[in-house]
Order: sequence, then C-alpha cells, then structure tokens
Amino acid sequence: MRPATAILLALLTLGCDSQVDQNDRMTKYSCQRHLANIYTALRAYADQNDGVLPDGLEALVERGHLAMPPESSNDRDLLMCIAAATPNGYVTPQTLEQWAASVRNGHITYRLCAPRSKLDTKARTPLVVEIEAYHLDGGFVLYADGSIELLSELELARVGK
Repeated sequence: MRPATAILLALLTLGCDSQVDQNDRMTKYSCQRHLANIYTALRAYADQNDGVLPDGLEALVERGHLAMPPESSNDRDLLMCIAAATPNGYVTPQTLEQWAASVRNGHITYRLCAPRSKLDTKARTPLVVEIEAYHLDGGFVLYADGSIELLSELELARVGK
C-alpha cells in the first residue's frame, strides 16, 4: 500500500464513530429532548400554580402537563433515560394510563431538585437532574433558566445532593 493511501485510510478511520459512540450520542440527544419537554411542562405547571413547582415529576403526568410521545416514536417515556438499565417490572407504556401507573411505580430516571419551590426562570440553579450518570461521560442537569448541561459523574453527584 502506498503511504498516501495508508494515511488517507488512517484519517478516515479516525473520523468514523464506533457503534458505542453513535449510541451514546443518540441517548444524549434523547435525554436533552426529554429535559426540554420536562422544562416546558414544569413552566406550564408553575404558571397554573402561582409559580410553584410540583412535589415531583409524577405530577406532570398525572395533571396532563407532560404529553406522551406519539406511537410512532421509539422513545415513548419522557421520564426514563433510554441509556438507563430497564428496571424490574418496567414495560414501555402504550397508553397514558400505563404511563401514569409506571410513574407511580417509581420508573423515573430524573429527579426534581427543589420540589414545591418557586420557579425562577432567570436563575441558573439546578432544576432537574438525572438520578445517575447514565452516559459514558456523565449525566445531564436541567437548570431553572432552561439550559441543559452534561456534567461528569462527580459533578452530577455534587449537584444531585
């Protein structure tokens, strides 16, 4: 093989993501989408409750603030990170009633940091965190200003306290 061909092949190989990297990128995008939907639902809830957040994310499903994705979606549960291990007894919900039951059974991988507090959309304070670092390089936090950030496992543990 010619040196130029070898160099070109090496460069092409470096530019190709492994299947693990592609899956991690997909799950990160999914979590960011989940958190964006959760933020919208939390704002709607707070707007209807004098600016106060619910007791937990379960209320968003129970009160209809968080809509279930369409059947065509392969990511039907906005409160479960698809990178998380599937908990015992978990079945992907097909109806709103199944989703509400799943949530009541604790099948949630995100946690509301300050339940029953006032929502200050100008503050960069943690609002929702992933319960664990489900991604290769950490986990996500949703801030009260609507921004979303990927934190290392150590940083996530610090924020999640």
